[in-house]
Amino acid sequence: MVLLYKSKHTGVTGNQLDFDNAAKEMSIKQQSWLKNALSVMFSDGHNWLNNL
Repeated sequence: MVLLYKSKHTGVTGNQLDFDNAAKEMSIKQQSWLKNALSVMFSDGHNWLNNL
């Protein structure tokens, strides 16, 4: 949930690093949830989608 909020502010120092670190540890179910949520929020795409 926190990463979804941070996805709106990828230019803020630390948000990309938080995503990079968390994505490595996320389960398939967690990755799927975040991927779906990002797809809904950013219908034109989001750079994090390529890394999930």
